[in-house]
Amino acid sequence: IQLKPNVIVVGNPDNKGKNVIIQGGGRFLSPTFARQNITLLGANDAALAGVTVTNPNGRGYGLWIESSSLVVADNTFTGNVHDGISITGRSGSVIRSNYFTGNGANGMTIYGTSNPEVRDNIFDNTGFGININQNATPLIINNQIINNRDGVVVQAKATPILRENRIENNRRNGLVAISESQPNLGTSNEPGNNQFSNNGEYDINAQGAKNTIPAYGNQLITRRIAGRLDFQGTAALIQSAPENSRPSPPPLLLPTPSRPVAPPPTNNSPTPAPIPIPVPPPQSRTPLPAPPAPQRSPLPAPNRSSSVTSQVPNLDPLPVPNIDIPLGDNRYAGRIPNRASAPGTPPPPPTSVASALGLRYRVIVYASSTQEQNQVKSVVPDAFRSSYQGRSVLQVGAFATVEEAQDRLELVRNTGLRAELVDY
Repeated sequence: IQLKPNVIVVGNPDNKGKNVIIQGGGRFLSPTFARQNITLLGANDAALAGVTVTNPNGRGYGLWIESSSLVVADNTFTGNVHDGISITGRSGSVIRSNYFTGNGANGMTIYGTSNPEVRDNIFDNTGFGININQNATPLIINNQIINNRDGVVVQAKATPILRENRIENNRRNGLVAISESQPNLGTSNEPGNNQFSNNGEYDINAQGAKNTIPAYGNQLITRRIAGRLDFQGTAALIQSAPENSRPSPPPLLLPTPSRPVAPPPTNNSPTPAPIPIPVPPPQSRTPLPAPPAPQRSPLPAPNRSSSVTSQVPNLDPLPVPNIDIPLGDNRYAGRIPNRASAPGTPPPPPTSVASALGLRYRVIVYASSTQEQNQVKSVVPDAFRSSYQGRSVLQVGAFATVEEAQDRLELVRNTGLRAELVDY
């Protein structure tokens, strides 16, 4: 379903769309991430409120936002096999007062040079609550990020700002920072006021980050942090990448006392039939969890003079970035047209998708047992079966530069498994 500019789709914001269900998905060819399966596609100055979005299809996404800016408020995103929401390109969307629970890989992923405002949401019981990648600069304010594998994962050159969030009871880490990312958790001029508690391994794990992480003015226990963090408010902030720069391919990483999080209220009323989208039915269907008691916030009309959209930059076309998606079965991928050949000369062989995308290296893991494969997928959820020199392996990424591939190689080797960097 493609949303339309300046059109508001409203179900029942009072209960975050419990009884208004949009389920299913269809093929979408993304300019930046190739072929995807999505339920809804965002549009400029549109709004979505008061619905439940579920995509049970393989690698299914609920809402896909591609270089557009809209308002998404008072919805439930649950049962999406991959992500509840994926934001890519350049987007200044407002994501407010939504409930994300039981999604497969991420509650929300933010890519490209997007700078959405993510405020007053609950991210619960997912792989990564929020996954921030490439050169994204989102504003993450007053969210509850709870009971996930990892709460917030910040990668590549992303520089998000986090303020007044509760990041608690995540099974592994509250926040993870790797590579050249630098999440801003607080400065002397603007303390973070984030609350970290009861996360399984670390509240903040910055062992893989190359930059010092500013973390002034938060509630946490210092013995539950790892890496270089600045609690004095003196760390230099790195500058965000210019808008015309080419973003890095998105590597996929693994994911004080405070008031307890109230569980969502139960409701025994029958769930109505979903709005059908013509897709193959899922093998099994699990009941939708009831969202927490909502606090309905007014939905601004998404016109170009509104307070939200007035802050959204003009969405000029961006160069297509490198893509770090596992590339395997290319039966459905197109080929790059060949240049004209001289008469009588046989055409050269078609260029592969990997070559066309500039992908030169891949990282593979020798994982023969189910336990080893599960261990790999706990770090790289998108790992998939491939082959190398006649052996069955798991591929965990494809990259344009050896530096990016080395980062992924080191990440996987830290699990104790045998991994190799090989030419594509």
